[in-house]
Amino acid sequence: MYSVYLEKMLLPVTPSKITIKTKGQNKTIDLIDSSQINILKQPGLSEISFDILLPQEEYHFSNYWVDKSKENEPPKFKKARHYLDKLEKLKVSRKPFTFVVWRERPGVAHGVDKKTKNMKLQKTHLYDTCMVVSLESYEIKEDVENGFDVIVSINLKQFNAYGTKIVTIRKPKKDGDKPKATTTKKRDPSSKEKPKTYKVVNGDCLWNIAKKYYADAGRWKNIYDSNKETIEKAAKVHGRSSSSNGHWIYPGIVLKLP
Repeated sequence: MYSVYLEKMLLPVTPSKITIKTKGQNKTIDLIDSSQINILKQPGLSEISFDILLPQEEYHFSNYWVDKSKENEPPKFKKARHYLDKLEKLKVSRKPFTFVVWRERPGVAHGVDKKTKNMKLQKTHLYDTCMVVSLESYEIKEDVENGFDVIVSINLKQFNAYGTKIVTIRKPKKDGDKPKATTTKKRDPSSKEKPKTYKVVNGDCLWNIAKKYYADAGRWKNIYDSNKETIEKAAKVHGRSSSSNGHWIYPGIVLKLP
């Protein structure tokens, strides 16, 4: 089963096809002897494209977001207008957001429950995609073949946080001395001061949290190590033997940001 999120919005129908393209920036140079060499550079920003179906009526295969704090309440059906409004907000806000794909293989037989005597099913985790992106464009399509349902073609692009610096050149105090340069940080990529704690919401992952608050996704391990006991306890409450090194985190738990 695949679940796809744009920010905190769970798509009602998982796209049948998702394309993630990692662009190259390598440069080929012609040499004087007519041979060529390839100058290797850092990869360009990844581009993501897919089509989504927005139903105007509830289907049995549709997915709707469930508030984990209200698990007894059934998920609520939302019409296409709800998702179109969300997409418009993502576009006009001019702010990056998270794109998440959770991948699990459907449950397979895994022993028998001693109480119910029913066969126990166990899902197999595959891998995930969790990326900070911008909404580059989206195209709304209405076709008689789809009835009243709406198809939206979406194009996303990976977003890397950045900041600017001011370099000030100081004149030498004495003749013959070399001028000195001092660097002053002008703007941090985050407009807010980093909090000491963070409350997990639906669709979060440690990679994304680290990217948001440290501008370095690789620091997810620091967050996991500082909250290992809390994360592992939550995983067991939700029926898992472990969190798979922080892969499984659940809405509502509070993490310390080291």
